[in-house]
Amino acid sequence: MTFDPASFGKLRLKSHDSLYTIDDLIRSHAAEPEDFTLIGAPLKGLTDFEEYSARDVDRFADAAAARLQEMGLKPAVRLVQQQTTLN
Repeated sequence: MTFDPASFGKLRLKSHDSLYTIDDLIRSHAAEPEDFTLIGAPLKGLTDFEEYSARDVDRFADAAAARLQEMGLKPAVRLVQQQTTLN
């Protein structure tokens, strides 16, 4: 992904009641039709960045979770889901 100055600062905070975690925020933005840079990490210097969209971060998180489950880690039940079912 190359840096697009027009996409800089387009992250919009959503006022949905269902956004309780960073995961909820990333998934919400990953579902947006427009794919813009969410985070950047320096590669070699102060001006050389690798940029990632919400879709990229969502894919990375899914792959990490899948690998951890392959290694035997059991999926956790989300606290938000537990509170919803208890009410």
